[in-house]
Amino acid sequence: MEHSPTHRHFHHKKRWYKLSFFALGIASTVWFLIRVIPKPSRATYPCMRAAFPLMSSFIIYLITLSGSLMAFRKAFFSLKKSRYVLAGTMTVVAIALFYAYVIHDSRVNVAKAEIIDPSDAPNTPMGVATGIMPGRVVWCRDTAATKTNFRSGTYFFSPENNNPIIYHKMMRESVLKLTEKSNLKDAWESLFKYFNKKKKNQEEVGYQTGEIIFVKINQGTISWTCSESTGWDFNKSSNKKNAGACQGNPYTILALLSQLIDSVGIPQENIYVGDPISHIMKQHFDLWKSYYPNVKYADKSSTSASQWGRTKINVSNQAVLHYSDKGTVMPNAVTDKIYKEMETADYMINIANLKAHVRAGITLCAKNHFGSHSRDGASHLHPSLVSPTDQESNPINNQYKQYRVFVDIMGSKYLGGNTMLFIVDGIYGGDYHELNPPRRWNMPPFNGDWCNSLFMSQDQVALESVCFDFLRTEYNGVNNSNINPNWGAVDDYLHQAASSTEWPVGITYDPDNSGTPIGSLGVHEHWNNAIDKKYSRNLGTGSGIELVKLENQPFDTSAYIPNSIKRVSLIIQASVTPNPATDRITVRFYSKTPGSCTIYLIATDGRLVSNETVPYVGDGYQQIDLALNNIKPGLYLCHIKVANSQFTDAQTLKLYKK
Repeated sequence: MEHSPTHRHFHHKKRWYKLSFFALGIASTVWFLIRVIPKPSRATYPCMRAAFPLMSSFIIYLITLSGSLMAFRKAFFSLKKSRYVLAGTMTVVAIALFYAYVIHDSRVNVAKAEIIDPSDAPNTPMGVATGIMPGRVVWCRDTAATKTNFRSGTYFFSPENNNPIIYHKMMRESVLKLTEKSNLKDAWESLFKYFNKKKKNQEEVGYQTGEIIFVKINQGTISWTCSESTGWDFNKSSNKKNAGACQGNPYTILALLSQLIDSVGIPQENIYVGDPISHIMKQHFDLWKSYYPNVKYADKSSTSASQWGRTKINVSNQAVLHYSDKGTVMPNAVTDKIYKEMETADYMINIANLKAHVRAGITLCAKNHFGSHSRDGASHLHPSLVSPTDQESNPINNQYKQYRVFVDIMGSKYLGGNTMLFIVDGIYGGDYHELNPPRRWNMPPFNGDWCNSLFMSQDQVALESVCFDFLRTEYNGVNNSNINPNWGAVDDYLHQAASSTEWPVGITYDPDNSGTPIGSLGVHEHWNNAIDKKYSRNLGTGSGIELVKLENQPFDTSAYIPNSIKRVSLIIQASVTPNPATDRITVRFYSKTPGSCTIYLIATDGRLVSNETVPYVGDGYQQIDLALNNIKPGLYLCHIKVANSQFTDAQTLKLYKK
């Protein structure tokens, strides 16, 4: 059978990868030995840390190959001398070494050692920035969001490892900064108006009664790690390794729902949440439903809908995604259907995760839509990726100006074109392999801690460009030994999404089959360096990306505290019980001075929910009972203030209302 030009091209590349492996292996071994033997402390140098994986991989390759041959030879001569036990032992050793050699050899053509810089220089933007603040990406980081070290048997989504109050604070800060508004209702109104004007090419219109929002989340591993018979219960999973994969964080999504429902006033029944290709883990579903029972938690399965409280979604009547390669690159993916509920939604919000990928190099909002079509899997889309074959981490499609399905996804009027807000959840940064649990990152400013970060933008190209810079810095062979975000052309799709001058010859991106090619979907560029993290708008040198950083911002309760003469420490040993609470709470504290006491309940979006004043409390231990009858379930700050004519003091505690 005659091979296609593409197959011959890949085969030719594989030979070069193997030759490169031998050349780099020999060079790195010689370099490492020359530098380290005279002075062993040099082994900690960054250049030595980068060379070590190449050297060790090359040495393992040689040892397994030569060792298997020697063991086979020893087994042969032992058998001739009737030394059967030794012959059998050597045969087993030979087979084991040969197997290790075969596995290692199959990875030689992966070219893990080859770090290829992006083709465009730093701070050279391409494309047209979008957004209320064009090209703005907000990066909000708060180290109080997570617990640094997990107790054995807990996971990134376990309640004890997360501080939901901080998640709400971060989501609030991000939306306000993205829009430059002072309150959430105005901020979301501006997001709706901007999007409607852009989408419908008409005057600005805010959210209208009855409009539907689809929140696309990432729950990719749940379909094979949990069982429908248990309601997709993680605790009853027999495969918890991948069930702990870095994917949708329930508290990030809860914070978003809180804003849409409690701050903006969107009816719960007008919101869908789901990952159509997969299912929602029971633990996430139970958490969200306890606060917002009428939100539609989407599932393609009738059984999940009838038995486990999910909302059934249905496949669209006809294909709505038309891939612009027309079958030349992805022969099994000419068109795709999605789900009617996604197709007819008025708005979409895309929440992806910050992690690398063994086929695409990175996986962010565009890759998140590999879960939006109606097929059972996404392998039909893999031929367009940097690592296109069934073998993982095999970046043979690493040239620029190749067809990239991500561009069609980002340009589709049903997917990227219908998304009003793009969010990358980096609270827990992902590993080099998308199916692994999250890990603590080494690059500054994380320095061995969780990322504790949210990234948000209206410009999908700008957002993914920023997250790509973070990923390629963390996975650069030094901060982490894996380098898949640094394969060649990982950002090719961002070039093409930004500018049609970057499109491959013979490809015209028209994912809606409308006869009209897509325009620029946003702006792309790389930062100046990994320390300063400055883009052209930060530097004042161009009209590209602006990265706005918010770090460890205090939770502002000053709006609820009258001007005071002097703040001193008056309150100690404050507590609120029970917690979680149902209909009543008891607030206890020790006051060092007499005065009046006011207790405020503040919602996580900053709204004052209630306040109750006790005109006089003496010095000493105090106990105040409060009714919660008119308080909705949710997360609150219980703010205790004691004041007199000379002094004032306050303490803030977390309160969970069931």
